[in-house]
Amino acid sequence: MSKQSSKRYSSEQDDLEQKPSLWVLLLLMALSFPLFRLTPLDLSLAHFFYHPENLPLTPWNGRENSVVLFLYHYAPFIALLPAFGAGVLLYKGMTQKKYARFRLHALYLLSTLLLGAGLLVNGVLKEVIGKPRPIETIQF
Repeated sequence: MSKQSSKRYSSEQDDLEQKPSLWVLLLLMALSFPLFRLTPLDLSLAHFFYHPENLPLTPWNGRENSVVLFLYHYAPFIALLPAFGAGVLLYKGMTQKKYARFRLHALYLLSTLLLGAGLLVNGVLKEVIGKPRPIETIQF
């Protein structure tokens, strides 16, 4: 084995040892799915934040928090900032040679934001999963 390939092999091996494996993350996801799907754990956790004594105004105390209100109103716009930046970087990567190395990164970020949060979660999973929205929950 040449010195170059030996160096590349040890570098790849170091990367694998430092980064968590995708399989570990998938296993954690698979183990936590039944916990929330088959038990009322989500409703039990929601009771910590529900305060019926505030019902004339709102049953949730975080409603008056200025940080929470800011994030509630402006989170979609904040999420658009990296998407816009990735779009600009993708365009520059296609038109200018010095930015060409960033095309794949920009495309990955754009596709993650658009397909993941936009299409998959809001378009498909919310309709298919059958989990009621908090406002539709009878317990509250």
